[in-house]
Amino acid sequence: MLPNGSYKINNVAFSKQYVDMASDGTTVTGYQEDNTAAGENHRTFMVTNTDGLVTFFNSTSGTYLTANSEKGVVEGGTNPQQFYLSNPGQGKFAIKLPNSGVDSVILMH
Repeated sequence: MLPNGSYKINNVAFSKQYVDMASDGTTVTGYQEDNTAAGENHRTFMVTNTDGLVTFFNSTSGTYLTANSEKGVVEGGTNPQQFYLSNPGQGKFAIKLPNSGVDSVILMH
């Protein structure tokens, strides 16, 4: 189980990119680490683990990471959405929607 704390989310398709919450609080993109304070804030998420389900909150934008099934995108939202983390090993976690049967699209480490 992943403890509560601050984490960056690495995209499995682009190993040098991290999930980045744009300052508008809704757009989620991939962004290469630039080691700036502003960039660090956009790419760091507070993870809260409750009974094996987690939420991801970005304090810079004030929004949660959410999956919009209508648009088929991951975006920021004001309501927390819970995700399930499976552990494929080597300190990485696959992020999935609970009971969705959908394969993971991003890894966190």
